[in-house]
Amino acid sequence: MTAPGPTGRSGRRRRGGRIFGHLLLVVAVAAIAVGVIAYQRGTRAQDRAVQARDRRVELVREQRRVEQQTDDTNHGADVPIGDAEQVATSLSKIGGASGTVLEQAASVDDALGRAVDLANQANIAGARQIYRGEAAEAVRRLQEVLTNARLFLAGAQDAAQALQASAQ
Repeated sequence: MTAPGPTGRSGRRRRGGRIFGHLLLVVAVAAIAVGVIAYQRGTRAQDRAVQARDRRVELVREQRRVEQQTDDTNHGADVPIGDAEQVATSLSKIGGASGTVLEQAASVDDALGRAVDLANQANIAGARQIYRGEAAEAVRRLQEVLTNARLFLAGAQDAAQALQASAQ
């Protein structure tokens, strides 16, 4: 009996083992190659993501800077308009207060006129009663509306000065 040769059973095992070993080696090399390629792509993607985040931060900063410049420009443009509106509002308040002052002054004049008429008719007690009551109350109200009118006038003067300063 002779031992089986290279074409025998043991030779097939060796060839099958070698083929399986080579196949396993090729698969391992391919897996390593795929891993290296995936790693490189992942690294590139991460670099692009970092660059995109950095660019976004730059754009947000630029947007905020432009918004601030816009606000500053708008505020600068609005100052004279706001001052002019303040002057117009103050003048309107003075006009309203002037009407109230005139009405209250007429009320005082009416009360004093009635008191004088009573005094001229020798009704001194009636005249004193009007002076101490209705006329005194009318004068107190007149003083209140005059104080308000003075405040409105001071506000108008301040607004006019601010408008003049912003125009220079």
